[in-house]
Amino acid sequence: MNRTFALMVLLCGQLVVTGTADRNGNDYEKLKKKLQDSLADKSKHEQAPQDAEAPAADVEEKLSLTESVVSRYITTEVYSLSQDQTITFYAPLCQDAANKAVNVTLLLIHNPGWEPVKGIIEYHVVRANEDAEPEVLCTNLADSGTASPSCLIASWPDSSDMTIIATAGPVSGISVTVHVELFHPRTETASHIRANVPSRLKSVHVQPYGGAPTANTLTLLQTATVYPSVSLSYQRQAVLTHIWCNTFANHDAAFSVESTVMATDGQSAFTQHICDQSDCEVGRNNIAYNGNQLPSNTVVIDNLRYAKLTFLITSWGGTYDPNQNDYIGQFLFQAEVHLL
Repeated sequence: MNRTFALMVLLCGQLVVTGTADRNGNDYEKLKKKLQDSLADKSKHEQAPQDAEAPAADVEEKLSLTESVVSRYITTEVYSLSQDQTITFYAPLCQDAANKAVNVTLLLIHNPGWEPVKGIIEYHVVRANEDAEPEVLCTNLADSGTASPSCLIASWPDSSDMTIIATAGPVSGISVTVHVELFHPRTETASHIRANVPSRLKSVHVQPYGGAPTANTLTLLQTATVYPSVSLSYQRQAVLTHIWCNTFANHDAAFSVESTVMATDGQSAFTQHICDQSDCEVGRNNIAYNGNQLPSNTVVIDNLRYAKLTFLITSWGGTYDPNQNDYIGQFLFQAEVHLL
């Protein structure tokens, strides 16, 4: 889906161009030429006679691509459940989940087809801070009792954290990993996230959850990513923003974030500059950066607490595209929290 926006502002004789373009970088050159021609015509009509020979005003380009970031919460190891065992997974959503879609998926390592004879898991997703009997926001059980890997919540109701209450069936040795995705609905990214959602959900009831991780609770690792891969013209910039917090209920302990930009071809290279505010520019308000033009560029930001970070990614290279007369870099992005 093409997404092209532009904002034109005339300031002191300079035309500032800001905006976003589609993933393939289309229309940059057409937009640039159209604005230059428009400004030149305007200058000819408005100049005083003594300024007739003055050059046309310069055009300052500030074209960037704003990408939708997917928040992901994952297990960092494989867990094995005995028959009828219940386990709770906790996801700290950093007070940033309201109105986002949520896709929860469990992978059974030795039973990808979810055959009951090999052992399955029933699970329910609830808000973590409910003291009374919590509302089940989604379950992997169909009305018939059949279990499937995924369940989808169309819109997370508030800023609370998440718990996933999973119970094994009457078979031991069920190995499982967990993958939770939070994303903005009605975006291109959303079309790439697939969930096998039961058409009719079973009505279930669960016990209250106290709202803070305990020794019997497994905390999911917070990560962020973009997909599919992003196309970025030479020396254009992509802007990624994400809110981070630690894995404790009050989200107040220190942590670090490690972010990596990875080229998906042999000719792309990228730099990273990171800010703790939305307005982020190279060399002006960076709290961390890696200015080396690398096919895999990594930055570690230490001693953070609850923080909204902006990742400014600049393309240095790419495969030449004769149709755009430009070099187009391709990248993927991955970042994750580490507790200090």
